Amino acid sequence: SRAGSWNDAADGLIQQLHAAGVQDGQVLNIDAHNNGPSEAAIFSAFYCKGRAARGPLKLGYSAWNEELPWEELYSMATDTISDRAMHGYEIFAVTGALNESDHNVLYLFTREQSLTWVECRGNAWNPTADDVICKLRASGVRRGQLLGIDAHNSGEGMQAIFSAYYDLALPDLGELDIAYEVQNTDQSWAAIYAG
Repeated sequence: SRAGSWNDAADGLIQQLHAAGVQDGQVLNIDAHNNGPSEAAIFSAFYCKGRAARGPLKLGYSAWNEELPWEELYSMATDTISDRAMHGYEIFAVTGALNESDHNVLYLFTREQSLTWVECRGNAWNPTADDVICKLRASGVRRGQLLGIDAHNSGEGMQAIFSAYYDLALPDLGELDIAYEVQNTDQSWAAIYAG
């Protein structure tokens, strides 16, 4: 993809990948380059449709276009990568090129997350757990798309709370089938863990 601005070229590349039917899990690499600092911005992508598809391609990016040394841009990118990796983002590519006016550009391409959550509150733990499972099913969550469920409350004697996090862009592995076991006791955490 070529354009007069780097973001337009990046957006164009993503549109071309979608038009080519490329799916999540099939992008191998992305590269930024140009034919000179005052020339068009160019992004190329390499992909393999023979690789297993994991659902629709959800490609996003962060960009730096700064009059800074490369080392500083690398540090900014690695800070962003660390933060995004902690939140479950998959990194596709980090790529840079020289830009006009003594600027350097660096692009970080990641799989955009489409995380969503549901919550249920109630006066008893088991019915509230059942409610959150029903809410997940009603939201269309399938096996392989649920990232986690957490049980908590806001203080002693307060309502039971269950929150669940999911991503419908993850592969559908079949019907969501969840069971749970309960330990509601005054034992120590160590005893509960060993239970």
